[in-house]
Amino acid sequence: MEGKFSVQNRHFKIKMGCWIVDLPAQVDLKCVKLLGYNGCVKCNTRGKVYKSTVYYPEIGELRTDNTFKRREDPLHHKPDKRSILEEKLDIGMVSSFPIDALHNVDEGVTQKIIDLVLDDEVVGITAVDKKEINTAICLAAATQPKEFNRKIRSLDFLTFWKAVEYRTFLLYLLPVVLSKISHLSEGKYFSLFLKLSLAIR
Repeated sequence: MEGKFSVQNRHFKIKMGCWIVDLPAQVDLKCVKLLGYNGCVKCNTRGKVYKSTVYYPEIGELRTDNTFKRREDPLHHKPDKRSILEEKLDIGMVSSFPIDALHNVDEGVTQKIIDLVLDDEVVGITAVDKKEINTAICLAAATQPKEFNRKIRSLDFLTFWKAVEYRTFLLYLLPVVLSKISHLSEGKYFSLFLKLSLAIR
């Protein structure tokens, strides 16, 4: 989508690249369903409902702007509703909306990683290990530069962590803090954690 405007005899042309919005806002803007069997905004994989909706690793057929426009997956769309963006603007309703990192990565995958690390049946973490991780987090928080808009709190406050704290842990602390736990750093999960940290960075 392109637009033009003028200020004091100077002419400007703007071109919209994409809409940067979190997932709940994206769902409202596009008039699609947030949760449920067909809630993924990028592919048509079907979820299964247990305590919550779970999407399996198999990726379904990718959604495109054309399949969205033709309503090829009617269960993904809210019935009898069309987005004003779709009706009034010439934008791709799939391609113009990047994946929301806050809900998918920070409060999604990173939160699951920390839960996995703290699960003594899966990783075998001890109270001493947890104390060592907490010490490292507190030291990082005490020396955190002012450019970080929120200081990360210890694992004792994990249930109150904001998305930015999960992001800080994934990008800056995970490689250093978890490498201090020998049986974790030598296990199969640590290399996967490092790959994720590097990929998101």
